[in-house]
Amino acid sequence: MTEATTRPLASSSTEDGAPDYSDYLGQLSNLNRLGALFAGFEFTVITLLLTRLTDPSRLLAQIILYAMSVLFLVLIYWVGWTGMLHLYFCRQVAPNSPRMKRFAVLSFSVYLFVCVPLFLMFFLWDLPILGGATLLTWMAFVAISFVNIWKPLKKFNKTRDYFHGIC
Repeated sequence: MTEATTRPLASSSTEDGAPDYSDYLGQLSNLNRLGALFAGFEFTVITLLLTRLTDPSRLLAQIILYAMSVLFLVLIYWVGWTGMLHLYFCRQVAPNSPRMKRFAVLSFSVYLFVCVPLFLMFFLWDLPILGGATLLTWMAFVAISFVNIWKPLKKFNKTRDYFHGIC
């Protein structure tokens, strides 16, 4: 018999009757790592294409580089979104202290600004149209991330603080 067939099935609830989301959290964690891996791969491919193309200023090359840049931004959004989803299934989350607030702001800022080198590379390689288009797309990415990740996270923090008796 294999390990999978001899291992007992996981219970669907903890000892106190609360639902057990550990399997789902493991799956979200795998998806998060997979998105980060693909985003890193995408950034590497963009960099290699940019440095290896004989004429990256051609229209077709810029369209392909832009499409790959959009895919990179979507993957980074996916990583941030799945990372935020983890919180909703955690039973014990630290209180929202001033130190944790600074950490959350710093983490979200790093998450947003990890995409800045992408359009800076295009400007550096004298591709202003591609750099500008990617910059505008990044600005939309920032707005969407603020609405779909940061605002729900702040609402979650306020709700969590209420239940912990902090506010």
